[in-house]
Amino acid sequence: MMDGEIRLPEAKHREACDAFQAGVCPVLTGRAIESECGCHHDCHLKGATALVADDDQDVLHLNTRVLERMGLRVIPCSNGRHAYDTVVTERHPVDVAVLDVSMPGKDGFEVCRAIRKQHKQLPVVFATGYDGHDLGQTLGELEANALMIKPFSLEQIRHVVGGMLCSFMGQHLFGDS
Repeated sequence: MMDGEIRLPEAKHREACDAFQAGVCPVLTGRAIESECGCHHDCHLKGATALVADDDQDVLHLNTRVLERMGLRVIPCSNGRHAYDTVVTERHPVDVAVLDVSMPGKDGFEVCRAIRKQHKQLPVVFATGYDGHDLGQTLGELEANALMIKPFSLEQIRHVVGGMLCSFMGQHLFGDS
C-alpha cells in the first residue's frame, strides 16, 4: 500500500441510492439526510455504524461529529483497549473502523488484527500522524483499506469513510477498486 492510496472493498452493485439521485448524499453534503417531514431518503449510509478510535480527544471529537452529521452511528473510543473490547468482547456490529495507529492500551494494529479475525471484509481506515512510507508494509499485511495522514481535512474523512460504505460513492469519488 503506497502513501495516499485508497483501496475500496468489492461491491456487488454500484447503483446510485435515492439520496444521491435527490442530490442530498451525506458523503457529498456532510449532513444526515432528513426531509422536512422527518422521512429519511433511502441511502446506503443510513443505519451504518462506525468505530472511531483515537487518543487525541480533539481528533476523536471532530471525527465523531463529521461522521454523525453524515447520519452514521458512531462508537467513539479514546484508547485502543476500549476499541479492542468493543470489537472483540462486546461484539458491537460495526460497518467501518477508523483507527489511530498509536494509542494507549492497544495500538491500532492490534485492534485491526482483532477485527480481521472476526470480520474479514470490514473496511478499516487508518488515520495517523506517522509517515505512510514507514507503514505501508504493515498496513498491507493487515489488509487496511485506506490510510489518511494527519492532518487530514474533514472532507477527506467524509469521502473516505463514505466511499467505504457506499460502493457507488466509492466509484464516483475514487474510480473502480
